[in-house]
Amino acid sequence: MDYERKKQELLQRIQNKDKIGASNNSSSAPPVVPEQNYGQPSQPPPQQQQPQQQFNPPPQQPYQQPQQQGFQQPPQQGYQQPYQQPPQQYPQQQQPQVIIIQQQPGYNPYMNAPPAHPPPPTNGNTNYTYINGDVYNGDFFNSLRHGQGRCIYKNGTIYTGEWNNDQYHGNGNINVGDFSYVGEFKYGKKDGKGVGTWNNGN
Repeated sequence: MDYERKKQELLQRIQNKDKIGASNNSSSAPPVVPEQNYGQPSQPPPQQQQPQQQFNPPPQQPYQQPQQQGFQQPPQQGYQQPYQQPPQQYPQQQQPQVIIIQQQPGYNPYMNAPPAHPPPPTNGNTNYTYINGDVYNGDFFNSLRHGQGRCIYKNGTIYTGEWNNDQYHGNGNINVGDFSYVGEFKYGKKDGKGVGTWNNGN
């Protein structure tokens, strides 16, 4: 009995000491100061996350196929023929008339054709008839009338005298119808001294 009693008294003392020490420690302990981070950037306070709004899609309506209306044909108008330009009328060209000559058997136009007119002589003194009917009797040089000569033209004009490169040049005599001239010529024209006479004596 004494042992149990002493044991309880000892335990009670120990508990009382613990209570007294705990009270002393709480009263004598310095206040707790929050730690400060010197030299380091201050961190922003944590942001409060906003509650996410829940998206509610609109209710889907059932698809309704549009009603097809009856095809309405536009009113037909009377057919209008497009404007057509009238055809141009060109003058009719007369077709050349073809003449067929019936040749006799054995006829050859190349064999029976008249001979070609001979060219005038190159040089010398001779009598020559031109293709137009003029007749010349006199000197030639390089197939031209050059020197002394006499020419009777088809129209009746007669020239007698000097020639130069197929032209009257120098002294000569020309008779044209009722008029006659005796004198000097130059390059086919009367030039210089000369006398003109009419058949009536003027």
